[in-house]
Amino acid sequence: MKKKNFIFLLFFFGPFLSWAQSEKAIVSLKVDNDTVTIGDMIHLKARVEYDAQLNITGPGLEALPPNEYLEYQGRPVMTKKTSEDTGRKIFVEDLDVMVFLDSGWIEFPPVQYQAVMPDTTYFFESNPARVFVQPVINITDTPEGLRSIIEEPTKLSDYYSWIFGLVSLILIGVLIYFLRKQKPKEVVEKVIEKPSIAPDKEAILALQQIKKNKLWETAPKDAQISLSEILRRFLERSYKINALEASTREIGRDLKSISPNQKALLMKLLNESDLVKFAKLTMPDERQAQSVEEAITWVKRNKKG
Repeated sequence: MKKKNFIFLLFFFGPFLSWAQSEKAIVSLKVDNDTVTIGDMIHLKARVEYDAQLNITGPGLEALPPNEYLEYQGRPVMTKKTSEDTGRKIFVEDLDVMVFLDSGWIEFPPVQYQAVMPDTTYFFESNPARVFVQPVINITDTPEGLRSIIEEPTKLSDYYSWIFGLVSLILIGVLIYFLRKQKPKEVVEKVIEKPSIAPDKEAILALQQIKKNKLWETAPKDAQISLSEILRRFLERSYKINALEASTREIGRDLKSISPNQKALLMKLLNESDLVKFAKLTMPDERQAQSVEEAITWVKRNKKG
């Protein structure tokens, strides 16, 4: 066959050959929910439907690149079956992924597979998959320059925690003075030697105090700061991690011994507190009260001993 005729046939039949190759296998990449919030778990599924004579291999979901806003839960779970309608084979990979982004789009790149035949090799690629992460709080006034901390005017409410601490110290000092004056020295020493309150009881009492005083009505920012500090102290005492000094993301990565659902709830509570503290976002009173209840329930379910 002359060279010109061969080129003409290749140009004419090339698209049909490409279409025939693509029909040998159909690859798709999907997520179970395309709109989530920070701390949610999403389910990622890669599906390959292919001719029975092919042997599908390739990296698949194992080749997903690392992402600082995602945490892959273990390795992909693979299943194989045969379609009753078409007789073609079906290969499925499932993977759970936890989201750490506060808001914005996350895109999963296409996954790739290949089929090696005696005379040639076919390559197949899926579509990309996208997920939108929506904010957990309704923003009334969009702040500018979120990447830097903005100085805000000093208010009396900023000193509530200091005033509360000072008054508490004075009361404790007066109480100790009268106890030492009225009781023998031996009794005082026995009281001092008693073990400190358990971490879960300490956290629950502090959270119930916020709930009883409805601190969010007079000092909403202080209410969220106190909630975050109470949870972080509980984590530091119970799970022996540096929670008081670490960022919320570092806590999520260091905390390995609780279930994904409980970890997601904790991340949501801490991230809400961070947004109120650093981004000057407002949180409705109803959500403030609900977050305190969720924190009390979380401490009860995750106490040790």
